[in-house]
Amino acid sequence: MLLATPAKKPKTKESRTVQRGRDIDSGLGSALNTATGSLMKQAKVALIPLEQIKPNPRNSRKLKIPLEVMIDSLKLGTEESLVRIDAEGDLNFPEISELEGLGLNELIENKACTKFYAGIRDLALSIHKNVGLLQPAEVSKIEGGVLLNIGHRRWYAYQILSRVCDLHSMPCLLKDGAANLEGALRRWDENEQRDDLNLSEKLRDYETIMEQFEDEQGTKPSQADMVRMLSISRPEASHYARIINANLEPDEIELIEDYGLNDLRTVAEVCRLQSKADRSQAFEVYVDKGNTAARNFVKAKQTEPKKGQDSSSNVPPSELRPRLRKVAPSPVAVSGLVNVLKSSAPHLLADLNDDVTDPAAILEHILSVIESEASA
Repeated sequence: MLLATPAKKPKTKESRTVQRGRDIDSGLGSALNTATGSLMKQAKVALIPLEQIKPNPRNSRKLKIPLEVMIDSLKLGTEESLVRIDAEGDLNFPEISELEGLGLNELIENKACTKFYAGIRDLALSIHKNVGLLQPAEVSKIEGGVLLNIGHRRWYAYQILSRVCDLHSMPCLLKDGAANLEGALRRWDENEQRDDLNLSEKLRDYETIMEQFEDEQGTKPSQADMVRMLSISRPEASHYARIINANLEPDEIELIEDYGLNDLRTVAEVCRLQSKADRSQAFEVYVDKGNTAARNFVKAKQTEPKKGQDSSSNVPPSELRPRLRKVAPSPVAVSGLVNVLKSSAPHLLADLNDDVTDPAAILEHILSVIESEASA
């Protein structure tokens, strides 16, 4: 019988901290538990039975390992469960290094799955240690239960814990609008605080907000609308729009996820290429050599002669622009341009760092913003 084993070293205060994964300072945990208890007294937070909580189909945070696969692989709910409570009341949850020895390679078949498993393990250990969530999930009432808006990974961890210990209800903050634009915007704000959110998840969030805006307003949102609602820059909105309009195929989205291609500008540049074969080459360059090499590959592809076309044929001015940027600009001229733009088009300077003084770098930034807006 294969069982998850605790750390081989004698249990000490230090080894328990490692076993439990990412720990939370006891003072902070106590304060957050007190705040949660206060909210519950004010009826803003309720303990909702897990069977009444429904995952939101529009959730952008992809659960890389389906819950059923995790339950079956770890044999949860059986006498052979690999996740157990030991005699001292500690939660034993297999570490990633143990999974290969247990023959559970399907849980760590790629980097994304490994990262997801480690995150769920850390979360489950934290919830068990603190006897509940330090931050409630957000739900809205629907017929027959509640719909999750924020907290899908927390719900996932609770589903695991409910099969090994007495945690069958989850603290939830009841709010209206999980399925409307207001809920989608709250979800965007919550996810923006996370450092593990990848670009494909952000794209799903962005598309959901566009769809719900159109459902409620009767018209598609403009880039200005998206800038206002999401507090992002115009170039960012242009990049998102270009990627979405490229209609990337599922295998391209999967490649972005699996290899962590999360630089928004670079993926947007790759989406300038009309041919899927060209995009695939560009993504390969991104994976092997980084984002700068990928953007240079895109520029080269855009300027190379089309099949059957002489290299001396006319090339669109937009594709010649990189050559024009090699001309050293006059510092006085660039300074004058910046002064004019501050009053006439300040958005062209919005993302320019104050410490950038090189005229060529300033002009490069301005041209990049104009190019992004023109091609969106």
